[in-house]
Amino acid sequence: MTEPVASTVRALAGDCADRFSFLSQEERVMALAVSTAARLIALYEPAEALRRLHKVREVVSQP
Repeated sequence: MTEPVASTVRALAGDCADRFSFLSQEERVMALAVSTAARLIALYEPAEALRRLHKVREVVSQP
């Protein structure tokens, strides 16, 4: 993930950083990923949410 994207993610997650302070970094990533997936599913039909998640995965897996 590029630094500008990483900075944006950290900024967006900053409103709840204290709630995650007891988790390891890996657990924080998982909690935020699950939260993101749940929000996508709430906004879109499951098929559209899945399509968007795949698109995100493609972007973040690039060097």
